[in-house]
Amino acid sequence: MTIALMLMAASALAGMATSFVFSIWALVLLSPLIAIFCAVVLHAHAFGVQDSVPLIAACVALYQMAYLVAAYLLPPGHVSRPRETDGKPHKAGEQEIRGQHK
Repeated sequence: MTIALMLMAASALAGMATSFVFSIWALVLLSPLIAIFCAVVLHAHAFGVQDSVPLIAACVALYQMAYLVAAYLLPPGHVSRPRETDGKPHKAGEQEIRGQHK
């Protein structure tokens, strides 16, 4: 039982940490990795299939929910990072304003 709670807590913390660094597309890549990691840990601790499948699903669901909650609680500017690579804004972000040149 302790292993299951530890996996769920670790999945939730990983989801929150992921939201601070990566965009939502990281969930596509990292969710299967969370499931594989949980499966390996549960198999190493001799959990059966009937016990491990619901726990793996719960861990992945907690991971994704924690990501969404943390992303919701972040300030708006942090979630959508500006397109900037070399100090200049991207063409899509530039606005042409005439008559306001100084």
